[in-house]
Amino acid sequence: MEQTIIQECAAAVASHQVLVQQFASAMSREPAGEGAPKQALFKFGVYVQKQIIAERVFTADVYNPPARYSVNLRPLASRIMSDFQYVLRQPNRRLNFSAYLGKDASGENGFYALDQFYYNGLVLPKSEDEPGDDFSFSLKLNDNFIIERNFKVANFNHKAVHSLDIVERTNEWVEKIQSHILKADTRLMWEEYELVNRYNISYQDVRNLAPEKRELMLRRIHAPAGN
Repeated sequence: MEQTIIQECAAAVASHQVLVQQFASAMSREPAGEGAPKQALFKFGVYVQKQIIAERVFTADVYNPPARYSVNLRPLASRIMSDFQYVLRQPNRRLNFSAYLGKDASGENGFYALDQFYYNGLVLPKSEDEPGDDFSFSLKLNDNFIIERNFKVANFNHKAVHSLDIVERTNEWVEKIQSHILKADTRLMWEEYELVNRYNISYQDVRNLAPEKRELMLRRIHAPAGN
């Protein structure tokens, strides 16, 4: 199931990259400045006491800058917290465990697969500890927080941090986040394409528009004839 989700997302990203390449030469003519990061990376994960429970790193380079820098997960925050709370309080009999979790090729805690990074159960709180509201999830872009939320887990099961369930739930949310960014990126690209061709301005000029001005210009493009 997890492999199927990853394959479907990879196909969607590959299709999106074709669209990105069609606009790339016109949209990004300026060379990258000195000190610019070689690769833009998103990092999504769930944590306890600031330590990783499960985390996944994935590329942001397949998305255009306006989309990657304007990700809004606030409407999804409560659902994300609820999903992780559900897994972290489940009794062992309802969880899936795998010997594959806990070691990677180097013998360290966590594991690595494909071109993504996954970490699981790096730090397990002592059984007598009660983490309280020290749980959190976050999405970062190159270590800059896009969103971070703290939450509590009632009846926390310490062994849940080593379950396959927590990794699968993390993967599911990464796929949803990628889809969310993909849709926003595609919409922004077509809007920029329309503005450039209708008003005969450059892509850089479009990106420098104030949000209100951009919205007004788009409304004029889509307004019925004669209005």
